[in-house]
Amino acid sequence: MKWLVHLIWLVLILTACGNNIPEPQINQDKQGVQSRSHSASAKSISPRGGRGFQAKYFLKGNSLYVECFLKEFTFSPSDEKESVKVRLYLDGKKLADYRTAAFVVKKMPRGRHDILMQIVKVNGEPVGLEKRFTVQIDSGI
Repeated sequence: MKWLVHLIWLVLILTACGNNIPEPQINQDKQGVQSRSHSASAKSISPRGGRGFQAKYFLKGNSLYVECFLKEFTFSPSDEKESVKVRLYLDGKKLADYRTAAFVVKKMPRGRHDILMQIVKVNGEPVGLEKRFTVQIDSGI
């Protein structure tokens, strides 16, 4: 009886260790904006110049998730690179300054919004790097 239990365990272990792992299902919006089903879609903004400013963003509900990548600058105090922050504008009005590479803008109002991300020195002086994009918020939650 004991050998039967060991045999069953051995069969279960061998059959469970297969390489047939299913791929996750990804629901992406074709337009790159938030769909009414509240699924998140991501977009990447690539640099046009050689200074190296990239940004990725996606919407989830009425929150905008942003991640920035800089080559020549840093968001934390450093001896090697100059410290900067991201100044975010929503529809032409200054919304906030962020001192981190990734941040979330919560409770965005419904509708179409023009976003401007401008890299500025700690004293507020622009360094000449910025990204613009448009988002559509369809959800109030």
